[in-house]
Amino acid sequence: MGTVITNGRAKGIVLRTGENTELGKISKEVKSTVKETSPLQKKFADFSHKVGLITLGLAVIVFILGIIEGNKLDEILLFSISMIVAVIPAQMILILNVNQQRI
Repeated sequence: MGTVITNGRAKGIVLRTGENTELGKISKEVKSTVKETSPLQKKFADFSHKVGLITLGLAVIVFILGIIEGNKLDEILLFSISMIVAVIPAQMILILNVNQQRI
């Protein structure tokens, strides 16, 4: 296994190095494991995706309504983008709290 020497004198014979040692075998197994997402992470990703799509849809509706009402294009675009940026971070705290309470 692994050895740590802080001081003194010794003689030794090296039998194996790198991945051929016991620590190397453990390291190799850890590297080969596949990281799976938990059910909570899957639900969080799914819900975040849905919130993102709904927000994007609402921004498009606001943009279209702004054009129909005759507002300036740059103002409508700025408002729509601002709405998207404002909604996403505000919803993340809510999503995390709801998911934590279900556990």
